[in-house]
Amino acid sequence: MQYLSDFQFNVNANSQLSDKVTVRNTFHFQQVPIGAGSSSITHINSHIILQIMGPSLETLFASLPQPVPLPPFQLIDPTAVPEPFHQLLVHDRHMTMAMESYHQCKIRVQVLQRQQSPEWYARQILLLPVGSDRVVQGGIVRIHLHMLEPEVQQAILREDTPLGHVLIHHEVLRHIEVTNYVRFEHLHWQGFKNNTPAYGRLGILYCDLQPAIELFEVVPG
Repeated sequence: MQYLSDFQFNVNANSQLSDKVTVRNTFHFQQVPIGAGSSSITHINSHIILQIMGPSLETLFASLPQPVPLPPFQLIDPTAVPEPFHQLLVHDRHMTMAMESYHQCKIRVQVLQRQQSPEWYARQILLLPVGSDRVVQGGIVRIHLHMLEPEVQQAILREDTPLGHVLIHHEVLRHIEVTNYVRFEHLHWQGFKNNTPAYGRLGILYCDLQPAIELFEVVPG
């Protein structure tokens, strides 16, 4: 008998049209049969698999046209994320808003590289304070554009506005499901210090109830 891990979530149904998003990261695992007639989990829709397992670092890093080497990492419990990383990562807000609140300034986005396929659009980004070259966050997102309204797609593809601001401006109903927190001993990204640990998170950003955005967000040490 084959089994598929089934997530049971504690969900806050009141997704908000503000800078906040609903976090769905409290769950337990229950093994359930895939069902008679299914010889393997390859028969399950890929979006269902994504919602069950969450995005992987390997998949997101490989989505880039010039893949970034993936260094060793540890998946950690949110309680193991130290300050100030904890307040920057373990929360129910868009990262852009968390960064603007913490650094007390407006944040801009810099796209380092991007790639688009018939199914998705992926990009590697940095977030920086307006008027500064200091990197406060990095990330990779893979966006399933067909799940978003055309005007939202166009705003994202212009690459001149942080993703959180785009979704808020267009009043997209959204919530985030954080699937993993990550620790890197070293992450050799532009603007990151090579001799200090970095912490990040993986998750799915639901837009109008669709699992539209796979994301990896990381804060340098």
